[in-house]
Amino acid sequence: LHPAVIRLIAGLTQLGGALMAFGNREASSFIRLHQAHEAPSIVNWGDRNRKALIRLPLVAKTINGDLVAPPTIEFRLGDGSAHPYLLMAGLAQAMLYGYSLSVQEAEQLVRDTDANSSTSTNGHAAAAPVPKDFNQVATELERFKHAFAASDVFPKPMLDSLVKHYRAKFNNDKK
Repeated sequence: LHPAVIRLIAGLTQLGGALMAFGNREASSFIRLHQAHEAPSIVNWGDRNRKALIRLPLVAKTINGDLVAPPTIEFRLGDGSAHPYLLMAGLAQAMLYGYSLSVQEAEQLVRDTDANSSTSTNGHAAAAPVPKDFNQVATELERFKHAFAASDVFPKPMLDSLVKHYRAKFNNDKK
């Protein structure tokens, strides 16, 4: 993988759960993520695994071996409840977070979250499950608040308000 792709995957796998605060804002999001056959359920990446959060789809090649189209990357978390501007800003912050890691840290994260790795357990390596509820999303957002607040992209009071909002939503959903 190209070094830029390694950094992007490292950032997305680290902040993937927190990005649900912007990409999965309704309770129905969790149903899709935890009951659907091909929806991402593990914060990992792969090229063939349809359950991977981050996919690098295989690209067709000509008979001469040339790529038919440029390679792409899919971040498969967001749904119809996503706030597109906040999600895109969050994705950019995740990429920058990946660049803040040392090359060794980024490479280790990519190895640990490779869905195709022969050293992984059940194809998931050291990857974490996608958060199962709003409380887990709030915990992930709080954990990586510093990454989203870097360069004042997301104001800290806004992030604190989102954490509070998702914790309250979790408590209301339990009633």
